[in-house]
Amino acid sequence: MMKNKAMRIAAGAGVTTLLTMSVISGSFAKYITSGTGTDSARTAKFGVTVTANGTMFASEYAKDDENVVGTIVKSVVSSGGESDHVVAPGTKGELLNATITGKPEVAVKVSYEPTLTLNGWEYTDEGSASSEYFPIIFKVGDKKYGITGMKDSTGAKITNGSANVEALKTAVENAIRAYSKDYAANTDLSGIGADGFVDVSWEWAYNGNSDEKDTYLGDQAAANKASTVELSMKTTVTQID
Repeated sequence: MMKNKAMRIAAGAGVTTLLTMSVISGSFAKYITSGTGTDSARTAKFGVTVTANGTMFASEYAKDDENVVGTIVKSVVSSGGESDHVVAPGTKGELLNATITGKPEVAVKVSYEPTLTLNGWEYTDEGSASSEYFPIIFKVGDKKYGITGMKDSTGAKITNGSANVEALKTAVENAIRAYSKDYAANTDLSGIGADGFVDVSWEWAYNGNSDEKDTYLGDQAAANKASTVELSMKTTVTQID
């Protein structure tokens, strides 16, 4: 009797253990699923090259009638050699645009940062104080810039006149900067053409603006007191947001 009772107790304990194990085992079960996403990228192409082309002043200038037989073909020749650039009445020149190549995969800005330096452009009459005199006219795009009242080589007065040399410097620099422009990604920069490149030229008109003052500047140069003009232009291509 005691033996049967003990067996029943043991059997009951075994069932309880199985039920407990089942409950514990079920508490560790969970739903699970997964997915793996993979992507890759490379750096976007830039590959832009900017090459400066030449200068706008020279050591010698040809006459307008250089093709006429028997005439002098060079109107101005520097005594200092090819690297000694000069300007004089009747001369003119232009700044060659930088060459830009590349087809960047990013949007870019092509910007122009000019620096115009004008030193020593003064005229002193006998017995009077010095006053500014700058006979050179700049052309940026289709607009001409100079001191108010100056005439170009056709005899026409310029319309974008400045009161003094400092104001002229600012006007020319701002006109050049205005040609800075944004371009969309994948634009072939070698083909932006006249729409993007800035054309800059100059002339010292030989039409009697002031022969006396022109001569004075030439005499000052002969006395090693030459007036100077310099234009530098930095062309930069920059990625934009």
